[in-house]
Amino acid sequence: MLRQFVLFDAKTMRPVWTGIDLLVADYKNLRVPVLIAHGVWDETLSVARGHKLKNQIPGARLVEIPQSSHALPTEQPVICADPIRRLVTESGELTLPAGLELTVYPGMPAASRALADDSSLGNAPKPVSLSHK
Repeated sequence: MLRQFVLFDAKTMRPVWTGIDLLVADYKNLRVPVLIAHGVWDETLSVARGHKLKNQIPGARLVEIPQSSHALPTEQPVICADPIRRLVTESGELTLPAGLELTVYPGMPAASRALADDSSLGNAPKPVSLSHK
């Protein structure tokens, strides 16, 4: 499955990192809404990777899904559907099961990100906690 998403050298069966680096460098040119849903228990890709990806894509939003790992659509389909629905409609409130709280990390506008460096994280948009009422 990984070979569907990553450039591989057919001879060595290893990733072609220069090609991957070009794809990553192009993230800054995305001009569509991006939602990254990430399980906080994901051992395949850490939550830090989700934050890094969010910071590489202009306006991307990250939702950390509690008590979930790497297979979010099968582990938490109802919880995953709501942030996706909200992204698509851009209206309404999240409807969460009782006792569940999500933290949404809004994306930094592209212009601000271009001017920011690692020491300016204090200027990044603040996370928003959402919980069932």
